[in-house]
Amino acid sequence: MALFSRDYLRPTVFFWISLFCGMVLVYGLNTWLPTIMRKASYDLGSSLTFLAVFSLASAIGGMALGRAADIYRKKLILVIFYAVGGVGILMLMVPNNIFINYAFVALAGVGSISTSLVLTGWVADYYLSYARATATG
Repeated sequence: MALFSRDYLRPTVFFWISLFCGMVLVYGLNTWLPTIMRKASYDLGSSLTFLAVFSLASAIGGMALGRAADIYRKKLILVIFYAVGGVGILMLMVPNNIFINYAFVALAGVGSISTSLVLTGWVADYYLSYARATATG
């Protein structure tokens, strides 16, 4: 099995850890973002708008990050934008204007969903063609 061969064992383990953490981040934010924003004293409409901004920013960001990953090193793009997403999430803890928080939620969307998509693309690109389906699955 190619994924666990001597040449691919270490990358496989680290890809799996990264993908697992990225999926926990994505599902956690998609599921809990409106509830978190409601607890931060936003009304239901604004809380749902945060989720819409999160999703829209991640869709647009996915195209931009995919292009950037093709041009620059994938690992560099992943590190930078997971950090950007982390900063966006952390900044939501600080009381801000709603529009500033929309910007931070957009950064969180790009830094979670978009970046996880780039990671999945890198996994598919990293392995030999006969192991790609198994590696990305």
